Amino acid sequence: MIYVIGVEGSQVVKIGLGGNPQERLGQLQTGNPHELLLLWVHEGGRALESHLHATFLEYRVRGEWFDLSPLGDATQAVKDAVRAASGRLLPAPRRQRTARRPAVQPVVETREALFEGRFPAAVTFVDSPVFHGWDDRFPPAR
Repeated sequence: MIYVIGVEGSQVVKIGLGGNPQERLGQLQTGNPHELLLLWVHEGGRALESHLHATFLEYRVRGEWFDLSPLGDATQAVKDAVRAASGRLLPAPRRQRTARRPAVQPVVETREALFEGRFPAAVTFVDSPVFHGWDDRFPPAR
């Protein structure tokens, strides 16, 4: 879903893409002193969002926020751009997913108080060279 979010009376709007525009509105509202409104929602995907961002590039304020005041009503400008693009947009190409390494998780290792209390406990990372092979080099005390 393509959505337009803004402040009533302002022509600065966010043109975004998401499955739940109402939820996104709530996320954006957090910490924002101005009441944000969901101004318009339209069925569409990444190709349409990219087209709209390119269409309004010269009006970009930051990220997905655009000041469309030179065009008059911001919501109507977006609607007109969608209507003009209707039928001309190709689906966005799917990116190949690459295998991602799991995030590094810190592990607090006390391993028998690291040599039975002779050294303080240390923090290491699971994928650090220090951690790999630990059991082979320092078997647990029995």
